[in-house]
Amino acid sequence: MLLAMLAMNFVFTACSDEAPFSTATPNDEPRILDPVFPDRVNGNLPTVANISRDANFTMKLTVTPADYCTVAWQLDGTVVHTGTALDMNLKAGTYNLKVVVSTEAGKSTYREGIVQVNPLTDDPWATEVGFERMIAPGAKARLYGTNLDKVKNLVIGGKTIPVDAFVAAEDQSYIEYVVPADLAEADHRVVLVDAAGNEYGGNVVKATKVALITSGASRTNANREWAMTGINLDQIASFTFDGKVITEFTKQSATEIALICPALSDGDYKLVGKTKGGEDVQFYSAQGTGVEQVVTVSSKVVLCKDTTMFHGIFRMKVRIRLLI
Repeated sequence: MLLAMLAMNFVFTACSDEAPFSTATPNDEPRILDPVFPDRVNGNLPTVANISRDANFTMKLTVTPADYCTVAWQLDGTVVHTGTALDMNLKAGTYNLKVVVSTEAGKSTYREGIVQVNPLTDDPWATEVGFERMIAPGAKARLYGTNLDKVKNLVIGGKTIPVDAFVAAEDQSYIEYVVPADLAEADHRVVLVDAAGNEYGGNVVKATKVALITSGASRTNANREWAMTGINLDQIASFTFDGKVITEFTKQSATEIALICPALSDGDYKLVGKTKGGEDVQFYSAQGTGVEQVVTVSSKVVLCKDTTMFHGIFRMKVRIRLLI
């Protein structure tokens, strides 16, 4: 009996000395074991990192089957690194992170989140106040923010753009510049450059040649002038409102268009538009952009009043529409 127990102990000891081995195969489903990314909140991506721009963004993944996986790190849709660990310095701004894990068998999984990189106190920094992040090639544009008096040039889409003016406004200081006429239609990350050549993040602008109405289209009064603002509005050839085609405008420029609203009863009506090239006019709303706008026609007069409101820690002057 004693000999048998000794023999069994020898067997167990011998087994425990063997090197561990993996049971994973190339056909296994890929999984990201760590870190765990938070769930979306109301459809919005979670923030997975919130750092200052003088600290690197670092993250390491644990994946399976580890021997058969490749990991690709994407920022704003561009692959910036491969491998299970990332250690990268980023300029200030908000970045969309996507980590894709794939196997030799063609299977893949991914995780997404927001990386928030914050500027230092004395850094030039561009905030978002309204629709100034939507820019038209060849047109003037603005960026609002702090310490912008230090900015001499911008880099957008690989193009260096001189700052035309800095305006130290009471409510919100800004810089003005001219968008290059040959800037590609796309989302572009902005780089702010000071006199010494130091570069700072300025987040993202969207360059578009689309005729886009950003405000003034949702409500109007019958038989009164109706003004709408946006970008590339000088391209608009016509509107169709309640089935009536309108081709005459009281004002028209790249940023504003106005017309006399037809004599209509109070109610909601459909507005669409066409450009001189035959494309649909786009309308911006909280839900995104579309080619059709529902307009409320009211007999109540709309008065406008300028007032100052706070947007985060910044103040901005807005136009309040009052109904009487």
